[in-house]
Amino acid sequence: MPRKSNYPTTRLNDLPQEAVESTLGHLMHLSTRARPKTDEEVERRIDEMFNYCADNSVRPGILLMCSALGVSRQAVSNWEHGIDCSPRRQELIVQAKNTINAFLEQLSLNNMIFPATSIFLLKNWAGMRDTVDVNLGQEDRQQPTMTQQEIQDVLNSRQSELNDDGIEALIDGLPDE
Repeated sequence: MPRKSNYPTTRLNDLPQEAVESTLGHLMHLSTRARPKTDEEVERRIDEMFNYCADNSVRPGILLMCSALGVSRQAVSNWEHGIDCSPRRQELIVQAKNTINAFLEQLSLNNMIFPATSIFLLKNWAGMRDTVDVNLGQEDRQQPTMTQQEIQDVLNSRQSELNDDGIEALIDGLPDE
């Protein structure tokens, strides 16, 4: 008897018919409109999407929001970063994505999502990281200790030394780190 394939897309062939019909029905319901023209329309559609998800037990996601808005993932990303949109639209998209990420976080904290899936989603969608930044104090050494005017004042006051003793005397007169 041949062993069942564990290739990730194999499971797509084993989905129950009801799940396929239900999911496609939800997607078709939310993705029937064209790109919104106003910020008010964006806000209304985002609210409708979250309400629809709550009423129909559909998990909200970034691509579902894109479908509800009738735009590509790139358009939503652009709006999130304030490209080709008003500050209000940017705020709406950031707030909606934060709500989706908070939803995932809550499901994760309540052990309702498999931990590896939770980690993947939160890292890739919410930008979370599991690294530790180590600060060795290098940025302090990169900051100038004297202003340009202070350096000029030292040069002016030491001009005669520069002419008599050379550059070494001038360098010796500068403050240490």
